[in-house]
Amino acid sequence: MKNIPKGVAINIPAILFRPEKVEIWSKGKIIDSGEVSGLAELWAEVVENKIGLERFQITIRIRGDVKQSVYSYIDQRFYLDTAYAIDDRIIIAIISETSNIEDNPAYTTFINSAPYFTREHFDFDERHPFCCSLFLDDNNEPVKVSYSNAVNRTLIEFT
Repeated sequence: MKNIPKGVAINIPAILFRPEKVEIWSKGKIIDSGEVSGLAELWAEVVENKIGLERFQITIRIRGDVKQSVYSYIDQRFYLDTAYAIDDRIIIAIISETSNIEDNPAYTTFINSAPYFTREHFDFDERHPFCCSLFLDDNNEPVKVSYSNAVNRTLIEFT
């Protein structure tokens, strides 16, 4: 990841990632996985921009054997508020001052390290992640994308 300012809201171009594998994690263990080479596409794109608050539409399109399993943990399409960079990734997230997942340690840690809030309150449903992490190579191309969900306590990683 090169030449991306850290800790401030950033603009990112539309991103398309075609992963080869998906892993679904819960409580430190893989609960499902599968090959998705040629069967999956992930998009992140700006769909609304008002007063510096970008709204990103995230789309996950999967075909094949793992489709139903993945969609049972994450929506095919959802929205996140903002993007910012930290040391090794770009975070796209909803960063709310209050939410229905404040009792989740992963979310609490995330909120406490976030550089700013994007809204006062948000109620997450069981398949809406609070953040997406884009891991980029030296050419700023995605090599891994993960989604963190506090309601169903899963991490979904595409590589």
